[in-house]
Amino acid sequence: MVTIMYAKVYAKEGMTKEQFASYWLKKHAPLVKKMPGLKKYVINIVQETDGEEPGYQGTAELRFNSMEDLRKAFASPEGKKGVDDVKNFARKVTNIKVEEIVII
Repeated sequence: MVTIMYAKVYAKEGMTKEQFASYWLKKHAPLVKKMPGLKKYVINIVQETDGEEPGYQGTAELRFNSMEDLRKAFASPEGKKGVDDVKNFARKVTNIKVEEIVII
């Protein structure tokens, strides 16, 4: 089964939306996409809401073939570089790991 990690990403204090998005896309994403076993990496930057602000400024989706592949990726030198870099643009990241079950 495919394993997915979803992340809610909260911008670092004092960063504009543009600075946050630029750093994530131009500096952080190139580090993450080098992680071994990563099959898909999607970044979503919050543009607007229909009411209350969510508090986070973006989400990410990282797909792997298995939970074991995900663990190996984050334990790798590339994974550690990505984790270490988060502090440069985010004050907080909340992750959940799920196994995808396709119905249709």
